Amino acid sequence: LLVTTTFKQQPALRLTLPKSSQAKKAGANDKETLEVSIGKDGLLRFGRNADVVTAEQLAAKLRDAVAKNPDVTLAINADENAPWGKVVNVRDKATEAKIKSLIAYTKETTKP
Repeated sequence: LLVTTTFKQQPALRLTLPKSSQAKKAGANDKETLEVSIGKDGLLRFGRNADVVTAEQLAAKLRDAVAKNPDVTLAINADENAPWGKVVNVRDKATEAKIKSLIAYTKETTKP
């Protein structure tokens, strides 16, 4: 299951989010949400503080989060120019950690 939502950009990390005509308003998800950001440089950042992590560190953090709350949601916040392989890798780590709900942050397209 993949849902898109809009997101306010945090000053700690500037991302150009991809546009989506199916974007939902921020706050549409009431579950506990973990955030992973992927910059155009390909670096992975975890949490609201945007701490840089390796793929292995991310996998461990996701497993720990699922152990505490099996219903946790993972939000992928990727720059539109982020390496696609990094996005796929994060999704794989989420699947391996048994995360059942993924969302991707996007920005709403302008209406004609």
